[in-house]
Order: sequence, then structure tokens, then C-alpha cells
Amino acid sequence: MRGKIILPAIGLIAIVGGSSVLYAVLADRVTLPDPFAATEAAEATGAASGQPNATTESSSAATESSSAEEEKREERIPAPDFSVEDTEGNPVALSDLVGNPVVLNFWASWCPPCRSEMPEFNRVYEDIGDTVQFMMINAIGSRGETKEDGMRYIAEEAFTFPVYFDMEQEAVIEYGIRAFPTSIFIDAEGYVVAGVEGAINEETLRRGITMISNSNQNAQSAVYRKIKPEEAKEIMEDGRAYILLDVRSNAEYKESRIDGAVLLPHDEIAARASAVLPDKDARILVYCLSGVRSADAAKALVALGYTGIYDMGGIADWPYETVSG
Repeated sequence: MRGKIILPAIGLIAIVGGSSVLYAVLADRVTLPDPFAATEAAEATGAASGQPNATTESSSAATESSSAEEEKREERIPAPDFSVEDTEGNPVALSDLVGNPVVLNFWASWCPPCRSEMPEFNRVYEDIGDTVQFMMINAIGSRGETKEDGMRYIAEEAFTFPVYFDMEQEAVIEYGIRAFPTSIFIDAEGYVVAGVEGAINEETLRRGITMISNSNQNAQSAVYRKIKPEEAKEIMEDGRAYILLDVRSNAEYKESRIDGAVLLPHDEIAARASAVLPDKDARILVYCLSGVRSADAAKALVALGYTGIYDMGGIADWPYETVSG
């Protein structure tokens, strides 16, 4: 019997060591390693072994590093392959998409939590395009679900993400799906990185996508959201915490800025981001003068591990009040 991904009851979003790390927990009841455990183990080994001479220490460190890397790769969970149908009845396999990060989402039209999250999935899909492959898998047969039910719902809502139909419940069985919706995040090499049972919001979806994008170290897959001034204004007034980041020069900042903005020139992001922006999970709205530097800054921040980046473009297009001085 082939191995299956088995989701624990608590879901699969985990915060490890204070950083936002989403990772899969079980496959055939085998736990993925804590990414911080190897470091702790190495430190403990070093403390117990005393003070070796420089040659021995260097050789030992190289051997341990190589072994740890091999163990890490061996413990990664290959995403089980499966075949589903597209809207025209053509077979599509998960393996056809290897080479790009993939988001699997299992849903049904009768499922209220599925319906609640799908507009956010569609919004993110339209934002990031084909840098990440979406497989929105309709669970045919669950509570009488039919392909016609799924297609009707998608048409009514005018969703544009790719929809597939699990006609024989092959994918549902392979991934041990017990509840709808369930989302699985797979990196570009075909390994399961994260998963969660239940509806998720846009912020969590983007965090998962950032995880699988960073896993591949693919700069083209850097994920952030481009928003209009009106959308930025809504975020600033929704009552939730955010950071407004001005990435222009100090002189530009003093001349005119959006009230409450923090200054971090775009060419200083690599050196100062961790000090100015210690919370990598914060919602950060980035702007410049015309939108060029804000786009560069957004990409740089995502590459540094920030998960809640919004590029709001240039202050030149900001129709609301500004301050100076």
C-alpha cells in the first residue's frame, strides 16, 4: 500500500521557535523534524564532547553537517501522486505540475466553510498568477456531490482558479482527507511542506504560499499582494494592526508622506529590515513615489521571510491626506 498523508486533528499550522513555519506533521505516522532540533542536537553534542583540537572540530562539524542535511532530505514527505479530471474531462495528474509550488484545496459545493474561503483563494490566485499552481479539487461523491454541482457553483461565483474533479476520490484517499475544506502546500520539488484542515483566510494562505516558495528558493515565486489606494485605506481602517512603510529617501519622506508611515529606504532594507520590522508576520503596507521602488522593496521583504506584504504603489496616486515635516 502506498503511503498516505494523514492529517492530525489539530490541523497542520504550527508556529515553531517563534517564527512562522508551516509544516506537515504526519505521513504514515512519521513526524517531520523540528527545523530547530538539529541545531540544538549539534550544540548538545559539542558540549558533551569537550574541546577537541581545531582539526578534529572542523572534520566533525563537516561530517555532522553532511549527515544532518542527508537526514533532513530523507525525512521530507513526497507528495503522493493522483489523477483528477479538468472541467472538460481530461485527466490531470499532480506530477504534471512538478517544477512549481502547488496549493491543493479539497472542497465541496455543499460545504459552508469551503464557500467562505474560496473568494480569498480566488483573489490570491488572480494576484500571483502561475508562479504557484492551484489545484482546487472538488470531492465528487461526498454527500452526493456531483461534477455538475461543482461546476454550477464555480460558474455562479465566477471563480477563475483552476478547478478539478476527483471522480473516484483517488486524491481524497491518498491524502487521508477527513474534513472539508483541507489545504495542502507542496513545494516545487514535489514535497509536502504544510497543510491545514478547515477554512483559512487570505493571510494564512499567503503564509503557506510563501513557505513553499521559499522552500524552492525561487525569487520568481516571491509572494506579495499588489493593492490599490482604496484597498490600502480599507486595511488602515479595519481595526487590525498594520505597519505603513515608506521606502523613499529621507528628503522625500520629510517633504510629503502618509501620516503614520515608518521610513526605511529601499536600498537599506537588507541591512536594517530586521531592526525596523522585527515582526515578520505583521501586515506591512509599502509605498514609494511612483510604485517602482515599492515593488522592489516588496520583493526584497518577501525574500527575507516577511509574510504579510502589500505593495500599495506610489504616493503620487494617493488621493487622501498627507503630512510633511
